[in-house]
Amino acid sequence: MGGAGPLDARHTYASLMLRRGVPIAYVSRQLGHSSIQITIDLYGHFVPGANRHHVEGLADAIEEALTGLNATPAQPAPAAEQYPTA
Repeated sequence: MGGAGPLDARHTYASLMLRRGVPIAYVSRQLGHSSIQITIDLYGHFVPGANRHHVEGLADAIEEALTGLNATPAQPAPAAEQYPTA
């Protein structure tokens, strides 16, 4: 097997640029993609914070669940159940 080829260099260029925060539209133009969607599909996972909304959504769901647990404190048993007459 040979060394790195042109596609490897292209992939490295795109991933490094995106990780440094270069706008994906610019990288897409540099790569000559016919659509920005191609760049997003191939390299979108390199965009810092691109999936942040998933993490924030999970954090919100956990917070809501914990708030729900704390919002309904245990209620005392009705008087009849506290002192059985039998």
